Amino acid sequence: MKILIQNYSSPYSTEPLYFMECLKRIGVDAILWADSNIPTFDMFDTARPDVFVGHFAYLTEDIVKYLSQNKSIKFVLNVSSTNIDQLKTIKETMLSMGIENVIFFSNDFSHNHGEEVLKILPAYDIFIQAPPQQFNIPLAVITNNKEEKVEKFLEDKEVYHLASYGKKEQWGDYTTDIRSFWGVCKCYDEVTVIDDGMISLSQFFFQATMLCNKFNIISQREEQREAFQDVLSQIFTSEETSDEVDDVVKRQIIKNHTCFNRSAQLMNLIGDKETAEKLERFIKDE
Repeated sequence: MKILIQNYSSPYSTEPLYFMECLKRIGVDAILWADSNIPTFDMFDTARPDVFVGHFAYLTEDIVKYLSQNKSIKFVLNVSSTNIDQLKTIKETMLSMGIENVIFFSNDFSHNHGEEVLKILPAYDIFIQAPPQQFNIPLAVITNNKEEKVEKFLEDKEVYHLASYGKKEQWGDYTTDIRSFWGVCKCYDEVTVIDDGMISLSQFFFQATMLCNKFNIISQREEQREAFQDVLSQIFTSEETSDEVDDVVKRQIIKNHTCFNRSAQLMNLIGDKETAEKLERFIKDE
């Protein structure tokens, strides 16, 4: 099987990168469409994939046209962050081009698109590593919106870095995202995210839990805090143990929430149970 994966990585996710890497580790011919300047027809004609994995935000007219002319290619589409109307428009566009069997999935914890959209949640990308400590600062605060809660939290803090997430802001000491923070994460005694849910309900949660010395989350509003607690109750189970909560969470992430677990889910979606089982076994053997 040959799989072509569109590079739809973002400040919040390395999903297409770890899909490719996980699949290659077990011998699947996975190709990353990393250069968006390569014309669609050239990319597909060169790769000749059996499966194409893409994201609705990066779909082009040429991609849809090629897939409509090559219906033997299984089409798997990430529709994270879409609403009901957007999803309806996507489906209507596919049907109008004669593409009927699109497999939809979403990374959203809470959005419910119905049974036809399956969930592949964010994951811990084990291929992202944190180098040894280069300096030492007590605190890093990461936020995508410097609201009153951030300022109040920092009132009594003397030494810290304030990082803006995803885009450069004047108030930030530096800008960071899902791919860049891990180069310095070990340099902080504590890392605190204060956000509107975008960061804490993304892959960043899994990476920070596994790689930071100490990691905390503060929601900017009460309804966000309740939503986050609800998510935690869905993805983690309580254990009768004397271990620290952080250790229990890390253990469950390694068991159930790595990029290999999610890649296995992807393969189950397209009906390749044999490859899914290989992916599950691989992470257990590591």
